Amino acid sequence: MLDAPKPEEDLLKMQLYMDVKDRKINTIALSNKEDMITFTTSSNQLIKVPINLERPSEDNKYEYLITSFHSRTITGMDYCIKKNILATCSSDKTVRIWQYSNSHYTQEV
Repeated sequence: MLDAPKPEEDLLKMQLYMDVKDRKINTIALSNKEDMITFTTSSNQLIKVPINLERPSEDNKYEYLITSFHSRTITGMDYCIKKNILATCSSDKTVRIWQYSNSHYTQEV
């Protein structure tokens, strides 16, 4: 008979504490390599958090990827790992392309 795994062994737990004040998280995207999580907030900001699944106890520091370039709520986002870009779409009827490795806005569609 196999021993049941200990609770800390069967689940990977990560906690991230962010000062979000009156903002809400609208969307969350996980990169294809599963090494970064990106959030959009109700104030139309992108926040990226590098994650280390090998060492989950290490502090995961977040950084603002951009301040708001959309004039309305960001409704979706996705990564393209091959080109190192992130795309966001908004209820302002725009799609914006971001170079997420250096936090630069590159294009509006």
